[in-house]
Amino acid sequence: MPAPWLSRRVVYPLHERLLKRPTFAYLDNLEESQWLSRADLERLQARKLTRLLQTAAKHSPWHAERIQAAGLDVGANCAPVTLEQLRRLPVMTKQDARVNVDRMRWIGVPGGASKYNTGGSSGEPLIFYFGRSRQASDAAGRIRARRWWGVDVGDREAAGEPLERAVGPPSHRIRHAIAVLDVVLDAERLVADVALADRVRLVGAHLDDAAVLHVDADAAVVAAEHAHGREIGTLGWDARESRVVAHARSFTRRPPLGRAAMSR
Repeated sequence: MPAPWLSRRVVYPLHERLLKRPTFAYLDNLEESQWLSRADLERLQARKLTRLLQTAAKHSPWHAERIQAAGLDVGANCAPVTLEQLRRLPVMTKQDARVNVDRMRWIGVPGGASKYNTGGSSGEPLIFYFGRSRQASDAAGRIRARRWWGVDVGDREAAGEPLERAVGPPSHRIRHAIAVLDVVLDAERLVADVALADRVRLVGAHLDDAAVLHVDADAAVVAAEHAHGREIGTLGWDARESRVVAHARSFTRRPPLGRAAMSR
């Protein structure tokens, strides 16, 4: 595995440059803007909002019609759009996005656009497109946020994922090992306590060098509850030296108990 500094200074920047994503330029801007005064930050937001609306008016037919109907001036020499003026635009709904997806797209966006969709938890997946700039913005925001926790590009990370997806080359071994975290939910019902304890210990054995663990919150809670109840302790992993990121569906099954179990 490359040294952290090599990943941080060479590998990842080269990767983003080859993909024509301005990730590290955005990151530099975020590192500066986070220290701005409130007044300066609000002026920056207004300028960026205006540029966004100008891009939408120029390249997205559906948004252009709505901007014009709202009477917003987004011409080349316009004054920055204020939040009060922005309120003239009606809220875009999921149904709007679903029906007008092709008229919202920027056809010919530099670098192309990748098709994405939501998981469909509300009944029907929502299809949308990300360009290179949006991908770079997301990545830069994640890097900056992780630096707040003391985690930087190149630090080792472990990720939980469903066992059926844990296939691939030997370089993915750490992801395979952590996959048992997502199986513990079923293990509650299907596996004896001894087997579950072995799984929890196996997770800990692969976390020694990880700076951060990404895992589905419900799976992590089950593992934490079991470890605490059986006095397995910290799973062989010193969480004081690392960070745990519990992802989106956080604590859907055990809200208050889940937070307490993970804290223990």
